[in-house]
Amino acid sequence: NFNLHRLERYLSLAWESGGVPVIVLTKCDLVENVQDYIDEVEGVAIGVDIHAVSCKTGDGIEDIKKYFNKGKTIVFLGSSGVGKSSLINSIGLKNVHLKTGEVSEKTSRGTHTTRHCEIIDINPNSRIVDTPGFSNLKFDFLMPNEIDSLFDEILPYRGTCKYPNCLHISENGCNLKENFDKIDDTRYESYKIFVEEAKNYKEKVKFQGVKKETTHKSTHDKISVKISARKRQSARNTLKQNIYKDIEDEKFD
Repeated sequence: NFNLHRLERYLSLAWESGGVPVIVLTKCDLVENVQDYIDEVEGVAIGVDIHAVSCKTGDGIEDIKKYFNKGKTIVFLGSSGVGKSSLINSIGLKNVHLKTGEVSEKTSRGTHTTRHCEIIDINPNSRIVDTPGFSNLKFDFLMPNEIDSLFDEILPYRGTCKYPNCLHISENGCNLKENFDKIDDTRYESYKIFVEEAKNYKEKVKFQGVKKETTHKSTHDKISVKISARKRQSARNTLKQNIYKDIEDEKFD
């Protein structure tokens, strides 16, 4: 299921996490002209390594092995059935063999076989994380003004517009609007979608603030230990009980 918009989401998630993405187009034996797909991907993955492989024929597998260097954690992301587990098996790591499924005769697509994240140690300092397939990835963990950090061609315009909080959507005095010819239309459409998802997240958390209970308080440059909410409530209950007891005692006096 070749989907450039979904691929952009995976790329953005990888960059945001601090990782370095590598794109692997699997099952290249199923298409006639692999280069056409590579050319499309290059349009949304500027500067990212792209490989086309086939676990069935072995094409391109040797090019993937160079990424499994000592001291690396490698995470495989992709939709269900794209062949993540098959790719891991094809690399030929010692004592690593993951369960895989056959292509569905009904849909002609791979089937979902990985049900959970699995961490595989390949040496004392390196590991692989095989993840279940997922396609519904939303940016509901970032604020709208953070989305530009996911787009290298948009980030340079941060702080250059008339208004410092400009999101480059419909604001007056937007510097990006004056330079649309430098931004790919597909990339900008993805940017706008990500911003809208982040706006929804912002609205969701706006009234869900959680006050964190601290263990210390500072008054006039003096730091003192605070009693926890549970202990304060317990103390209040004890105080009430003592008051009631005193009242009862006074009745009999």
